[in-house]
Amino acid sequence: MCPPSTVSSSDSAVLLAAPAAPSGRGIACGIIVAAASQLGWGCYPVFARALQTQEPKLTTVELLVIVNAITASVLAASALAGRLLRLVRRRLGGSMPPVVKASGSCTRSWRHVRLVAFFGAVIAVRAVTNIASAAYAPAHWCVMLALCTPVCTSAIGKFVFREPLPAGTVPALVIGLAGSALAIFGGGGGGDGGDGGGGEGSAVVMAAPDGEVAFGIGLALVSTVALAPLP
Repeated sequence: MCPPSTVSSSDSAVLLAAPAAPSGRGIACGIIVAAASQLGWGCYPVFARALQTQEPKLTTVELLVIVNAITASVLAASALAGRLLRLVRRRLGGSMPPVVKASGSCTRSWRHVRLVAFFGAVIAVRAVTNIASAAYAPAHWCVMLALCTPVCTSAIGKFVFREPLPAGTVPALVIGLAGSALAIFGGGGGGDGGDGGGGEGSAVVMAAPDGEVAFGIGLALVSTVALAPLP
């Protein structure tokens, strides 16, 4: 059994200290990073479908290996840079932030291991289905189905964790779902080749077998549900 954790008064002061209010520059940087993240998130299915359906026509496994190798390289480089920066600061006599450790606490338990394992499994399912769905269904369908994630997140918070929904959640979800449905089903009326994204998407669907499109939609829905617990 894990012994009860004891935290000193100085540690408690550090833990209970209120975070500083973000500056205007920090808020602007956060908005820019969030916008870049949304742009990359929207382009992700497009690039994934193009790489799997056009040259070089990578398989899902090959694309997963390449993406994860690039991600691991970036994370390793950033972690190494952080360690080197801390080492340089320590050598130059810079002050390091205090590390708060609860004495006598059991930091590793089977509960933590199970939570980390579940979190990793959900991330793996999300990554595989997100890439694989774009190989069978149109990219804009995959993105619009991913916009159903707030519905799953709200349902999990409401019925699993018994959390009250914020004010205006239901109207916002209804409007968002209506917009997604309009983008998916409302653009098939053009007759010539210059009718925009709706006609092109319909041509893609007509060219692909119904079973493949349905399979891609199913994978996109699984990816949407897997994304819901991550926040």
